[in-house]
Amino acid sequence: DRVRRILASVPDVERHLLGLKQSRDVKKSIESLFNSFTALIDLINSISIHSALVYFIKSSVEAIHGIDKVMKDVTKSLSVDADEEIQQLRQSLKILLKELDDYKLEQGKKLGSVVEYRDVGKEHFLLEVRAEVIVPKEYFAMSRTKGHVRYWTPYLKDSATKHDELIEMIRLKTEGLQSKLADVCMSEAGVFKDFIDGISSLDCLQSMAAYAESMG
Repeated sequence: DRVRRILASVPDVERHLLGLKQSRDVKKSIESLFNSFTALIDLINSISIHSALVYFIKSSVEAIHGIDKVMKDVTKSLSVDADEEIQQLRQSLKILLKELDDYKLEQGKKLGSVVEYRDVGKEHFLLEVRAEVIVPKEYFAMSRTKGHVRYWTPYLKDSATKHDELIEMIRLKTEGLQSKLADVCMSEAGVFKDFIDGISSLDCLQSMAAYAESMG
């Protein structure tokens, strides 16, 4: 039953590997794959100790050391190297957003009016103010609605540009990281193939055992 449960939970490993490059979240896909591998390694280790079936899954037993090393190397990249630069960018973005919130509150007090940020098309952080409110000269109108005017100030324009640059840098760094992780996994295709071959044998044996059991 344990063998059947574990094998049933394992995704199509070969398809999973081939699909890494197209995955929207390579990190999550790799973690899911490695969780399956970990369960399989535990299963194979227990079988190799207690069962003659070890002969039929010899390739998987021999591949365990290699696949375990690959998993550790990639996992290290997932948790340490990889995210360090991205985390710095995200922290910079968080600080910028906090400064923008503080600026909005400050401007609302100066104007004696409730103000809100609005995005219009590709323009972010336009300060929406009621039309009757008199604003400082540094405000320049970007768009109007019935009853409101949306302004930028030099600070808001610069901050919007910085915001977009940070978002784009995070996107590019994330895509680059995901591509790198996918490449690392694909470069170890031989190790994965040896492991999968043994799993396929185990899957066949389990199916035959289940059939024999059903026949009494």
